[in-house]
Amino acid sequence: MKSRSIYRARPDHAAVAQTARTKPGTWTLAHVYPSSASAKSTARRVPRADYLPAYQPAGAYEARVDPKPVEDGWAVWVRYVGSGATPEKAATAPARQEKDTRRTTGESTPAPAAALVLRAVQSREIRHAKHAADLLGKHGYHAEADRVRTEVKARNGLMSAKQTAAFLTTRAHTEGGAR
Repeated sequence: MKSRSIYRARPDHAAVAQTARTKPGTWTLAHVYPSSASAKSTARRVPRADYLPAYQPAGAYEARVDPKPVEDGWAVWVRYVGSGATPEKAATAPARQEKDTRRTTGESTPAPAAALVLRAVQSREIRHAKHAADLLGKHGYHAEADRVRTEVKARNGLMSAKQTAAFLTTRAHTEGGAR
């Protein structure tokens, strides 16, 4: 068995982004990650330029992970699709991804209040259910904000913003519809 160093080279996303930009539409190898989880995480963050400023503006690049591992791990491929990304398109990209995921997994559409919380979670504006309740109240979802505050108390403060979105979605569907 061939041994290799446990230390891996760090990905040079700036160089990969530049290479991809010079060959629009062509897939460029970004990096080989040791685990599928890290590869998938990077591939999700590239189109949004989330913590990866080399891929700005958001929406200018696409990324994918090879479905089968290569010898050293999981390959992430990136391609430049154009700088026609507007801030509006970039802001709606996560919502489109959610919608596509729900369509393929059979999940139901979240209530408007839950969608508001999900967008804030994805843009990293909020992390805790208390912040989600404040956001809901600020946007006129007062009944939902009160329900969330009650649930936070029932859980002794142990409720994330993501759990809040799930809670609101299940509440809306069990009550027969959203606001």
